[in-house]
Amino acid sequence: MATYTINLYNQSTFTKNYVVFNKLPQLNTSGSDPQIFANAWLSLPNVANNGTEMVSTSDSIYAYYGTAPQQLAPGVMVTQGGATPVNTATEDSVTFIGAEPGAFSAVTSGEADTGAFQIIANSDFEPTANYVFGMAKMTAAGIPVPVATFTAMPSDTFNVIPVVTFYISEGKYTPGTIIDVKEASTKAAMIDFTGRPQTTATVTQGSNGLFNVAYS
Repeated sequence: MATYTINLYNQSTFTKNYVVFNKLPQLNTSGSDPQIFANAWLSLPNVANNGTEMVSTSDSIYAYYGTAPQQLAPGVMVTQGGATPVNTATEDSVTFIGAEPGAFSAVTSGEADTGAFQIIANSDFEPTANYVFGMAKMTAAGIPVPVATFTAMPSDTFNVIPVVTFYISEGKYTPGTIIDVKEASTKAAMIDFTGRPQTTATVTQGSNGLFNVAYS
């Protein structure tokens, strides 16, 4: 399993807050067509000028379920969920049982699309229950945090195909909060490890506010 390292250097001349988030995975469903949102994964607050931060991650992922206090949109924080480790190489699948308090079944293999993991929604909940599904990644604290979420629909099947592409942007976010990707990604550093032999990226923000990314 690959391990990736992102080194952030702040040379902007100011103390900055940064956030790390994932590029949206591909979502294929058997019926509904929910919008998928990016959630803040890691918060890097108060990075001083000439300061550094290091982010280390693997391609390990989790199937995620949670709840949202309102309809999913930028600024909404997804909370109170659960996560189960899944492997896209073995095309893992989990079933969500919505009867209170909600939970995933045991993982089965060989049912998801190629390169995907699969969430199968039971019929025992209503859309008004405010459940959300998605993908989570581990933090340094050992807690899976949702990085992509969408509204859960009963009696549907969702195949999620992740990518190893990340963004670093300025901003102060609590992990799990939905990010406006269209706005944030236009000013962000994109770190794309897809197909690269390198597994380390150095991201530098200069005094002009722009990011430079170098791989090694």
